[in-house]
Amino acid sequence: MNNLRIDYNLLNLISDNMIKKGVNLSVAESCTGGFLSTFLTAKSGSSNFFNGSVISYSNEAKKKFLDITTEEINNYGVVSEFVVEKMALNVMKNFATNYGLATTGYVELSNNLSVNNFGLHAWVCVASEKNIISKPIILNKNRLENISIVSYELLNLFIKEIV
Repeated sequence: MNNLRIDYNLLNLISDNMIKKGVNLSVAESCTGGFLSTFLTAKSGSSNFFNGSVISYSNEAKKKFLDITTEEINNYGVVSEFVVEKMALNVMKNFATNYGLATTGYVELSNNLSVNNFGLHAWVCVASEKNIISKPIILNKNRLENISIVSYELLNLFIKEIV
C-alpha cells in the first residue's frame, strides 16, 4: 500500500449509524495527522455527525488545545494510554460531542527519535460519557501503512460502539 485509501463501506456504516442515532463526534489526531478527519469528511453530509478535529501533532499542540500537561507527558509518555484517553475526553468536551476519538503514536523511526522497547506503536481511544475504550497497536510497516493501520484500528473500535 503506497497511499491511504477510504473504505466507503466503513464510512457509510459509521455515517448512517451516527445520523440515525442523532449523535456526533470529534477527533484528536496526533500520529494520523488528519487522515481520520479526511476519512470522516469524505462523504457529503458528514457535518450531520462530525463536529471537528484537532491535529495535535506536537506536544505543544497537545498542551494548548487538549489540556495535556508537561508533567503528564513526562510521567506517562506522549504515546500512552493515559495521554490518548485524555486527548479523547478533552476533544469530546471541547467540541461538546457525544464521542471523542484520539490517536497518538510513533509511525516511523527516525534518527532523532528514541522509541522505548515497544518500537513503533500507537494508542487509540474511543470516549463517550458512558465508556472509554483504549487499545495499543504494535506497528511494523512503512509510515503511510502504519497511519492507515492506526486509523482503521480506531474506526473499527468505534464502529463496535455505535452499531
